[in-house]
Amino acid sequence: MIDQIETATKILDEMDDSPAGRAQNEGLEHQKWRAELDAEIRRLAVLDEPDYARQRKKVSKPLSISVGKLDKWVGAERHSIAGEDARGGKEIEFRKMEPWPELVNGASLLSDLAEVITRLAILPRHAPEALALWVLFSHTFDAHEYSPRLLLSSPEKRCGKRRVIEILTELVSRPLAVSNLTPATLFRSIQTWRPTLLVDEADSFAKDNETLRGLINSGHSRKIAFVPRCVGDDFEPRLFSTWAPLVIAGIGHLPDTIEDRSIIIQMRRRRKDEPIARLNRDVKANLSILARKCLRWAADSLATIKDSEPLSPRGLDDRAENNWCPLLAVAEAAGADWPLRARDAAIALSTSSERDADTNGTMILADIRDLFEEKGERILSRDLCSALAALETQPWGEYGRSLKPITPNQLARLLRLFGVQPKTIRTETERGKGYDFKDFEDTFARYLPCGKRDSVTTFGNQGETDCSTP
Repeated sequence: MIDQIETATKILDEMDDSPAGRAQNEGLEHQKWRAELDAEIRRLAVLDEPDYARQRKKVSKPLSISVGKLDKWVGAERHSIAGEDARGGKEIEFRKMEPWPELVNGASLLSDLAEVITRLAILPRHAPEALALWVLFSHTFDAHEYSPRLLLSSPEKRCGKRRVIEILTELVSRPLAVSNLTPATLFRSIQTWRPTLLVDEADSFAKDNETLRGLINSGHSRKIAFVPRCVGDDFEPRLFSTWAPLVIAGIGHLPDTIEDRSIIIQMRRRRKDEPIARLNRDVKANLSILARKCLRWAADSLATIKDSEPLSPRGLDDRAENNWCPLLAVAEAAGADWPLRARDAAIALSTSSERDADTNGTMILADIRDLFEEKGERILSRDLCSALAALETQPWGEYGRSLKPITPNQLARLLRLFGVQPKTIRTETERGKGYDFKDFEDTFARYLPCGKRDSVTTFGNQGETDCSTP
């Protein structure tokens, strides 16, 4: 028996010294090291940055790995804990929503939307109606030829823009709410998911980004809502869609071309005596029911809206008509008093924001027209500049980089874009370079249409225009 044990021990000893035995031992040692490494990475991944920075060098040495590799593996583990993959970030998931099981009355639905929005946010008059219509527009998006941007603008912070975005996120179709956006993520997100994009903090990144501005503008009209990009190793040109509903929130003015394609809601700060309801779990549950009703009504009404040719109220320019045409079509399909409420909102929100959304050129035309009415048919250039600079609410008193009153040369450069140039004129007292009202008549008619300064409230065949075509 003893001899057998000695023989077996000798065989085992020889096996351990053999290549196979050494490989087996090395495999066991590697498994032990890997288990220790995995446990240490999991421990380090839950530490905050200061604690991890203090330990990383001490830990890497006994594990026989570089600090760089340790950082990489700990970072990957943190992504895994947060639900992210190795590429970084989280996969975008859209909520799954079933349409309301019963038929939905469109007019009642719009009234319910406007009512709950009014309870949850402080908004200017007619804005709740515009937001309710825009929500249904997002659900009937495929029926429209234009996609008006919904612009939430405020003079300062804490004016309720984010609250409105939170409300809309619960109501619109396939919401994707973000606080920053690059040109590439814009068109690739639209191409991949066809979401309703809700973009906050736009004033921090959109004002000076001309590429992003061009992409946002391109998505206003279905026919041209595409951008070409080269993809793949062979740089094949491909078209990417920019056609999507878009909400933009920011402080101050965004580029004029974006504002021109937008329905603008001028937000304001809430007073202490203006209560609003909390956006709690019960309210969100109610908003979810309304969103389901929107989905059902949109599915039932899509064909009707596609065939709709709504009438636009007199007083809107061509771009404003395009912006409001989808919302007016929704109102027509909903029925009851909503066509009238939609037209009232279009007049109130468009004409009240047009002045602020003007470029310097159209803004100065409006001021010059008023000054002609005040001072007569002929005005010398220097007198016109002095009168413009005296307008307290306008920028002409601190114009350009110098922040000095506008000069006759600067005025001439602005007006030259509209085909108007100074000439020698004679006033009642003297002769010199100036402007004649007759030279502005065609320009005023083209760039300052009826309704620019006037309040238009008349409806009927003579007071409405067909906005179904560009």
